[in-house]
Amino acid sequence: MQERSEIASRRRPFGSIGLWASIFVVFILSLVASAPASLLTPVLSAVAAPASASFDGVEGTLWHGVIRDVSIEGAHAGQVSYQFHPVALFKGSAAYGLSATGRDIFGKGIISTNWKGRISLSHARFTVALKPFGRGFKVLGAAIGGQATVDLDVLSVTAAGKCASASGSIWTDILQAPAQRFDLSAFDLEGPLKCEGEKFSLALSGDGPSGAADLSVLFSLSGGYEWTAIASPNDDNVSRALRLIGFSETSDGLQMGASGDLLGV
Repeated sequence: MQERSEIASRRRPFGSIGLWASIFVVFILSLVASAPASLLTPVLSAVAAPASASFDGVEGTLWHGVIRDVSIEGAHAGQVSYQFHPVALFKGSAAYGLSATGRDIFGKGIISTNWKGRISLSHARFTVALKPFGRGFKVLGAAIGGQATVDLDVLSVTAAGKCASASGSIWTDILQAPAQRFDLSAFDLEGPLKCEGEKFSLALSGDGPSGAADLSVLFSLSGGYEWTAIASPNDDNVSRALRLIGFSETSDGLQMGASGDLLGV
């Protein structure tokens, strides 16, 4: 009997720690459930400024609510709903489900962050209009247009803006405008998004009656980017036009590339 009482007494501190931890979690959850969403306004304002984003206020609580009239670089994301995911706390992170219903950006996903400052977007699918983000840029001599759909299992960025993990894919019809310019049938581009070292890697490809194209992009949110495009048109007139805008002949086809500072773009 004495041995059992000694064992029980040794277990009590751990039981007390678990009890106090549970009380603390319940306390935090009750705060989140009742605290007004207006507490998010300073945080959202600080995040929005460097991203050229804006919003028209927040409604609800910290647990769930709506961010009104959101836009990013002039692209309309509309009402962005958010929902707190309490289970993530037990994994050492804070997570919210997001849903956007704008005319330029719409979709849903889960955004989370941990104590190291890593930000992740997971179980996400968003469709984005490209024109608002491409002002002043051209694709094969035509103004950027069309849209892109991003499907993500996960995309994680470190506090320094480097790729921590990425698994997903991107589809786009960005070649629609250039195809119209050359009076050709367009084709879509799609491919995987992943990490390559500490940078994000995107490899898109597609083909159709008018030819084929490949686009490889390597970038870091904290630094530079580089891209390479390879085109294999079936029309000699298109080949000549591509050479005029900077493509050069290689063994793989007509090739063009560039690199620079992503922050500058």
